[in-house]
Amino acid sequence: MTNEDDKYVSLAHIGYLYGVRVSEVQKWLFYVALWTDYGKPSESALKGELAKPLPDSSYPDYRWHRGRICKLFDSFGYPRVTNTVFGPPD
Repeated sequence: MTNEDDKYVSLAHIGYLYGVRVSEVQKWLFYVALWTDYGKPSESALKGELAKPLPDSSYPDYRWHRGRICKLFDSFGYPRVTNTVFGPPD
C-alpha cells in the first residue's frame, strides 16, 4: 500500500477515482453494509476504521480509507478512471 492509499479521503475523491458521482459510491457502500439508510457510515465501517468522522466539522462529515475502500471496489470489478484532466476534489 502506498502513502496515497493510506489516506482518508472524501466520497467525492473515491468517486473521482472511479468516474462516478458520490451517490453511486454510496450505493456501492450500501450494498456491502458500509453505508446506512441514514446517510452515514455503518457501525461496522466505523469500527473497522474504514471510515472516520472529521473532528473539526460543524456537521457530521466522514472520510474513508482510500486503500481499503479501493481494494474492495476493485475486487468487485468496478473500473477505475485512468485518464483524467483534473485532479481529485480533495
